[in-house]
Amino acid sequence: MSEPRIQPSSNGGGAAARRMLTPLLALTCAVLQPARAGAQLSPSSPPIQALTLDRAIELALGRAPELAAALAQLAGAEASIRLAEDELHPEAFASTTPGYARGLPVAVAGQVPALAGVEIRQSLYDPVRRSAAIETRAGALATRASAEKIRLQTARAVAELYGRCWSNDMQAGAAGHREMALGRAVARAAALRGEGRITELELEQARLREARGKLHRLELESARELDCWELRQRTGWPAEAPLQLAPDPLAGLPEPGAAGDLESARGSDPDLRSDTQAVELLERAARLRGGRTSPLVIQAQAQYSRLWRYYDKFYRRFKDDDWSVAISVALPLWTGGRLRDGVARTEADLARLGEQRVAREAELTAQVRRAQAAVAQAQAAASLARQAGALAEEELRVARAQVAEGRIDPAEIDAREASLAEAEEETVRATAGVLASRVQLLALRGELHGGQSAGTTAPAASAGFAAPEGRGPEPGPQPAARWPS
Repeated sequence: MSEPRIQPSSNGGGAAARRMLTPLLALTCAVLQPARAGAQLSPSSPPIQALTLDRAIELALGRAPELAAALAQLAGAEASIRLAEDELHPEAFASTTPGYARGLPVAVAGQVPALAGVEIRQSLYDPVRRSAAIETRAGALATRASAEKIRLQTARAVAELYGRCWSNDMQAGAAGHREMALGRAVARAAALRGEGRITELELEQARLREARGKLHRLELESARELDCWELRQRTGWPAEAPLQLAPDPLAGLPEPGAAGDLESARGSDPDLRSDTQAVELLERAARLRGGRTSPLVIQAQAQYSRLWRYYDKFYRRFKDDDWSVAISVALPLWTGGRLRDGVARTEADLARLGEQRVAREAELTAQVRRAQAAVAQAQAAASLARQAGALAEEELRVARAQVAEGRIDPAEIDAREASLAEAEEETVRATAGVLASRVQLLALRGELHGGQSAGTTAPAASAGFAAPEGRGPEPGPQPAARWPS
């Protein structure tokens, strides 16, 4: 249905006609708009599901490219651990050594000339290789800690973004109410100016307040649109689907655990946990090396060879099938300084990790105390904002009663409504402050998971959480890939 249009008139009464029909046109559009919306939404369309904070974090973790890169790096570190440990596993070779000899046959290229052969090797005791595998595992702990920190940073960033979207939306609504009250004040001031009861300066001051209120609303709406766009990008929410947030974002945050904040932070901090585990592994590797003296190396080897027939010219009891099993015990006399340098590297790593742990504990203690203070301040500010809102509501009620009794000027109602809108904005900002401070504290405690258990699961590829085309994300949990062990 096309909207009615006003045809311009050629006579002087066209402007007056347009002024008379403009309110009618606005009323007609307001009546037709719900009908259009109802025509676009089919009766069988599912109800719009609100995007909760926990769901937003879960979706964002599944699409974060920086987290996917960290998990790929972690997978490479895990492969390096397996590669180092494979040096201690048995290995087998199949070979053939064709050759020719004049006189007594001897080993050529490390093998006796044979038609075919099979050789099995197993390292029974090699402390240098074993300590190297342990050091590789210790080095991979830093990569795991980095991936966990990126996950926590992503969850915290999405939670703060969600809070800004909710805050800007609520503040924009309150700013709209304030602008309407200021607009009514301007209309009343214009009428009073027409009667000569106020000056032109007072009228312009009222218009300036209205313009500032409008600018404030537009700023909030612009910030809301930008933040909502970023939230859509992070969560994969379809552009054509409405983005409806939960009415209370604090309801989507888990409550802090019963343990103390500092104890929980120390137990869940990725850096402290990885440094502690790395120190234990490096100390174990140092014990295996046994100081700066060369340790024994014990290996077992089994070999089968199908020999050439001309060997019977030299051996009276020659047999084509040759079997041999042996254990090799070797004591390195000279390693080119590798053993000494390896011990020095381990000692340096232990010293570095010890200092890192001390520095991280001090930094974490300061962060937890700041987070606790921020939570207390935000809760106090929210309490005062709620009190201010209650007082503004009571002032508006009293003003309306006094206007009904003719005791005060009706313009006081507009001023009280504007004050109430400002109090509503203050309450929203205070609630957003409580959300941000709680998110910071939960992140330090390791309890900001986004639908996942801390340290047990990791987000899958971005396609795993992408919403279907033309629809919002499906309700319910989505599968997540396991952290590498």
